[in-house]
Amino acid sequence: MKVYITEHESFLINENKMNTKFIHVGCHKCGSTFLQREVFPKLKNIKTLTFVEENPLSEEINYLTQCGELYYKHSYVEKNIHEKLKDFDDICLSSEGFSGTNNFILGTGHQIKYIASRLKRIFGKTKILIIIRNQKKSLPSLYKDDIKYGYLLDFKQWIQYRYDSCSLNYFKYSYLIECYQKYFGIDNVKVVLFESLFNKQTFDQLSIDLNINPSFIESINLKRKFNESYTWPSLIVAKLLNRHFGSKLTHGVTFGKSNSLRIYNWWRYNYSRKIDRLSKIVGINDPNYDFENYNNILYELYHDDNKRVSKLLNVNLLDYNYV
Repeated sequence: MKVYITEHESFLINENKMNTKFIHVGCHKCGSTFLQREVFPKLKNIKTLTFVEENPLSEEINYLTQCGELYYKHSYVEKNIHEKLKDFDDICLSSEGFSGTNNFILGTGHQIKYIASRLKRIFGKTKILIIIRNQKKSLPSLYKDDIKYGYLLDFKQWIQYRYDSCSLNYFKYSYLIECYQKYFGIDNVKVVLFESLFNKQTFDQLSIDLNINPSFIESINLKRKFNESYTWPSLIVAKLLNRHFGSKLTHGVTFGKSNSLRIYNWWRYNYSRKIDRLSKIVGINDPNYDFENYNNILYELYHDDNKRVSKLLNVNLLDYNYV
């Protein structure tokens, strides 16, 4: 991205210039793809911008979520966003980047406060939607995604790697929730449990909380699945191929496909899906993602935070088997 705005230039934002219905702050492994592909496109009379594919704001949102505060130029990105969205009446934005997710330092949370403040500066006090999920379910799913991307570690090694880099803090949800409450107001931040997401009653309530037309609800396929993790046989093959033929990780590829990764592309986007379907048909179960002291690590990391979240939401997360 070319930025020619000087440090002292400013762009005055009129918070009422755009009518933003809500912003979905997507937490990783919490149903974001389901919302972005199955739910949000069916909203009536709302311009939905998700970042699973290219759209007119891809460059600006990437800059907003990735650029360090020291180098961030408000004027450039804000002016572009307002110019591109000025003709739309109702807008919905959805990105996992808003929760601090990116391919380089996933989970450290270093950008969340800055991202929230930047969104508030541009869009004003709009509604915020956050989905959270039991950490004991999220972590194995994220691990399998990392193998898909190119990592070679076993689960215990992977947990240690992420623990040492402070990346497991990403799933301490109270900090994310409170940060967005600070900038957008407690009443404007709606939090839904992933465990309650796939039922129509949840969307009935969301339509009220987000002030959106509920007519989309009947057309949602709640059984549709997206971005499913590798099955156990695919994990084994993926590690072998990643080691011998390279991967997105080893080739520094973040988004999309690389022509230099023919074997990787053939496996990830084609043959692995056949293996996964066959594995499910014959009933091959995932191994138990556990090791000595793993439960103690989860308890140490998340128990107190889950208690805080329970108070914030007035819901006992222990009833949903959170640690």
